[in-house]
Amino acid sequence: MNWNPETLGFSIMGNFMETMPNQRALDAAKQLIDEMIARNYLSKDCYGFFGHRDKRETLCPGDLLYEHFKSWKNWHKECTVNIDDLINV
Repeated sequence: MNWNPETLGFSIMGNFMETMPNQRALDAAKQLIDEMIARNYLSKDCYGFFGHRDKRETLCPGDLLYEHFKSWKNWHKECTVNIDDLINV
């Protein structure tokens, strides 16, 4: 399935298998999610947050960062949201 029309994503550049990104990078990612909610690109009531490795065979985003993401809001949350409802807000 081609996920790009149905998803939004961000990248934190680096190798996070054994080291974490700095706090500024993590804060920027959280701010980006908040901004996507504020602009109605994500539903504040329900959006799912997944790592790249959840959808493709890859080590991305790295073992340490993947474990850290598990503590973030909406990690692996499954939602039924019509994308047209978000676009027409």
